Amino acid sequence: MRSFLHRLLRRCSPALGSVFAVLEILCSKTGWWRSVKESRPVDAQGKPLPWMTYPALAWMDQLDLAECRIFEYGAGWGTLHWAGRAREVSSVESDAAWVRKITPRLPPNVTLHGPMDGASYIAAARIGAPWDVVIIDGRHRPDCAQVAVEVLRPGGLILLDNSDWFTTAADYLRSQGLTQVDFQGFGPCNAYTWTTSAFFGAAFNLKRLPASWSGADRGAIPYQP
Repeated sequence: MRSFLHRLLRRCSPALGSVFAVLEILCSKTGWWRSVKESRPVDAQGKPLPWMTYPALAWMDQLDLAECRIFEYGAGWGTLHWAGRAREVSSVESDAAWVRKITPRLPPNVTLHGPMDGASYIAAARIGAPWDVVIIDGRHRPDCAQVAVEVLRPGGLILLDNSDWFTTAADYLRSQGLTQVDFQGFGPCNAYTWTTSAFFGAAFNLKRLPASWSGADRGAIPYQP
């Protein structure tokens, strides 16, 4: 039905056909509409996603995290996503109700610290350090950024969500010699764009997956020479 409507719109108005194609990619292929209806970050198949921008998630998709150890400030659906891709995930969470809700869903390779807040929350990343990836997507982000640099293994990666809001945290990470790459765009659940940023040093060495990544599941089309 959607394909028929798309063809009809393109025949009547190429511009409307293009608008429909874009909406189909955003609403259907990315899973955005499903995430809005379910009020949680999921993909088109209902699988958990981190609450980050789609461009950031697409970039992370092509990295091989199978042997990585990940620390996450702020537990949630992203914890379940990373647990399916990484060897080990450790998360800290401040919300007691959310800890009770998410704990029964956690697989064996996840350690959840909490509920805790303040200095204990910020310092939680030191437990079990160093980490291959540190994700900052919870409370006290400027302070957590300072600890993230301390606990990151050489060649590792820091992800800061909402870096357009938490500019002090981003400024600090850059001041430590890390390169900032911004991924601005739409993401699950929200009806606005925001920015997720990756920070890494000159020794960055997380491997790409051996299989070529096409992005077809998010609306990319194959190259036709």
